[in-house]
Amino acid sequence: MTGIDVDSFKAEQRSLWNDLSAAWDRWHPVFEAGAEPVTRLLLDVGAVRPGATVLDVASGTGEVAVAAAERVGPQGRVVGVDLAADMVAVARRRGAAHPQLSFIQGDAEDLGLPSASFDTVLSRWGLMFLPDRARSLRGLCSLLRPGGRLAGTSWSVPPRAAVISTAFGVIGSRLQLPAPPPGTPGPFSMTDPAALVDEFAAAGFADAQADEVQLTFRFDTVDDFVAFSRDLLPPRMRQLVADRMDDAERESLWTAVGERVAGLVDAKGAVDVPSTAICFHATKPE
Repeated sequence: MTGIDVDSFKAEQRSLWNDLSAAWDRWHPVFEAGAEPVTRLLLDVGAVRPGATVLDVASGTGEVAVAAAERVGPQGRVVGVDLAADMVAVARRRGAAHPQLSFIQGDAEDLGLPSASFDTVLSRWGLMFLPDRARSLRGLCSLLRPGGRLAGTSWSVPPRAAVISTAFGVIGSRLQLPAPPPGTPGPFSMTDPAALVDEFAAAGFADAQADEVQLTFRFDTVDDFVAFSRDLLPPRMRQLVADRMDDAERESLWTAVGERVAGLVDAKGAVDVPSTAICFHATKPE
């Protein structure tokens, strides 16, 4: 990635995810109910099995690592890594019942772990935030044993990833924010399945595949979806809203976010928000 100070970018990312850790912890049950199919799929295509050693990159609140620990059992080992210390703290609490699971704070681009020490590398909605993804993929490939598997997910283009993109779209329109420059890391930086296959091949992987997966995130009410969107707003965007909108404009903003999903309300008042993820997997050659 060009045009940014990588160290500053990583410092901002660390601060962002520390800031959002409590909100992600709070909304964990709702989000994970919708994300469960993709978590299960990652374990399957990543060939996570009893006794395996697994690395989970960008663990966040630890859901994927915990699921992997349950599958590898007491004879296996799972290491989760995240850039943000507060996320690691949440993940450690959630994974405390599994002695085969550990979490570390670290940089996915420079983990300092032994080469060829894992059977599987997982990353659910994490690789898209790495500033030098090509270097990171080469490094992750080196951590796998021959025949080992990498499996992960990213989001599709914003209109098709409504659970994450709805508030961004409304705020971007209201504040006339420019689109990020091409190649900028972020939630929508890995939206092209064909391009992802090429990236993995260039990093030394074989048999790469990327497929769309349809998910549904269910909220009890429209207000719950608005609260979720507000709570998980990145600090920089939150500050822009505070600086450039008055109280009435902010209220109108969040009303507009709710209106975007009003057509998805069922007879009980619940909201099912469809969103498309991209699941990718590849193998380190023997």
